[in-house]
Amino acid sequence: MNALLHYSNSLSTGGDPFRPGIVHRLDKGTSGLIMIVKNDKVHSAITTMFMNREIHKEYTALIWGMMTKKKGTISDSIGRNRSDRTKMSAVENGKSARTDYSVDVEMDFTSLLTLRPVTGRTHQLRVHLSNLGNPIFGDHEYGGRGRMAGMVTPERRKLAVKLLEILPNQALHASKLSFKHPVTQKNIEFEAPLPENYQSVLELFETDNFRAKSNSVEIGKND
Repeated sequence: MNALLHYSNSLSTGGDPFRPGIVHRLDKGTSGLIMIVKNDKVHSAITTMFMNREIHKEYTALIWGMMTKKKGTISDSIGRNRSDRTKMSAVENGKSARTDYSVDVEMDFTSLLTLRPVTGRTHQLRVHLSNLGNPIFGDHEYGGRGRMAGMVTPERRKLAVKLLEILPNQALHASKLSFKHPVTQKNIEFEAPLPENYQSVLELFETDNFRAKSNSVEIGKND
């Protein structure tokens, strides 16, 4: 908030004067794009566009293991975790949720995915992938750290631990936002490059020639 207010004293209130300009949020530990709105008229319009699914978002995610299908949809319903109310879970009677995905690169015991959330449930991407057995790499809350490192082959375990040290949070990055401007009606798209530590992990795989070794480990086989 302090950084935003330093940048501009003309931000929307959006019904909450303590969160000026904020129209949506990212999970703690998720990097990338967030939209800030400068007046209440546009704030209302953008909020409606989010509700109507007219704001298109793409995330880049590094996950454990391989997806059986290289392109598909995850549609597990999501609700509050019964044993830990700070977390979410895939539950039968939860709210409907949909994530479209495509596999970009397979790298030994991990895969790089593009995720396109159609709905916007709390922790949706992290829950969807964790429920498949392919949690997001480095995710503290949804099984993406030490336990998964123990499942890779012994010769790869040292590398997995090293990569987790480079990535203190989940390897989830809001990479693209696209929408039609509510005033000008022009199509707008924003992109954000990966953070340096995320890039460092991918470069390690590239340097050690670990790409496309999809048979190294049997983590999270899914439909």
